Amino acid sequence: MFYLSFKMTEEHKTYLIALSNIKGLSNRTLNELIKEYKNPKNLFNNFPIEKISAVKKKKIEYQLKSRENILYANNIIRIANEHKISIIGKDDDMYPSLLKECEDHPVYLFVKGNLNPNKKTLISVVGTRDVSSYGTDFCKELASSLKDYDIGIVSGLAYGVDFEIHKRTLDLNISNVGVLGSGIKNIYPSAHQKISNRILENGLLISENTPYAPPVSYNFPKRNRIIAGMTKATIIIESPLKGGSMITAKLANDYNRDVYAVPGNYLNGKSKGCNDLIKNHQAYLLDDPSEIIETLELKKINPNIEKYSSNEYKASFDSKEENIIYNLILDEKEVSFDKILQLTNIHFSALNELLLKMELNSSIKQFPGKIYTL
Repeated sequence: MFYLSFKMTEEHKTYLIALSNIKGLSNRTLNELIKEYKNPKNLFNNFPIEKISAVKKKKIEYQLKSRENILYANNIIRIANEHKISIIGKDDDMYPSLLKECEDHPVYLFVKGNLNPNKKTLISVVGTRDVSSYGTDFCKELASSLKDYDIGIVSGLAYGVDFEIHKRTLDLNISNVGVLGSGIKNIYPSAHQKISNRILENGLLISENTPYAPPVSYNFPKRNRIIAGMTKATIIIESPLKGGSMITAKLANDYNRDVYAVPGNYLNGKSKGCNDLIKNHQAYLLDDPSEIIETLELKKINPNIEKYSSNEYKASFDSKEENIIYNLILDEKEVSFDKILQLTNIHFSALNELLLKMELNSSIKQFPGKIYTL
């Protein structure tokens, strides 16, 4: 796993975190002020207090004069650096481009993993925590339908539908993004630590919260706006009339994103939310997982991959995957690790192992920059 690097300086991070920690200053207001002032240090030191309502003015003014927020920010940055968690602002290449379009987008994000979210078509999938066999089967079929396409699945690492879609898609080497309502070093629920580690191998964990932040209730609706805002479409698989999934669907509609709902038995309370969204024209009906491919105009990872797997063996290998890699390098002459990953869709850690094995067997050669030739 590598440590992502970004444009934002340590000073920018310090003042952004310090500003966001000011009580009484809304995220939307802070976004507007940062847009106007550009440099967060300049905003902190020359804060336009006259723009703040009289009720909040004295409270905010006191916090600006205190050094506590700066000390707090420096401590958060130290913790993030220790755990190889990157802090990104909206001008960084890794900040989800669709999320930037939302007026209430996070001022910064804590991220860790191996995926640039702007290199994939992102689809969010959410639903009830109390998922039925019907919902589980749909997750499995959806994952199977999407496995050959250049997409990333976004969900919230919760029990139920979230867990099922993460697991089913990870099993098929589909990149995942887990958006947390807690900190990245405080996975919630704790039982999902293992699957969060799997996501990190070829995906990303994202949180608006500091690394050890607890899973407090008000963080989850905020988390849902990230899920809805960073994705091209949101799919709801089983949801009661009230709950986090319905909040996510509303946010996705507010952000002008496509919303799809899986219909269910009207007698089953777990599907009432989905049926209601469809009935009120707040979601498209999705009863066939493959329909999403055409409606979102998804692109295959590599439409020509068959030629690499169907070529005759040029050397003696133990697996089909090694044959694919060998024929790809033979065809390309020289190829980077990232391109092999993209063209073969072999899991990140598995590809590392296969390339090392082939190199040790003298089947391929590696050059600086992880460039491979025969």
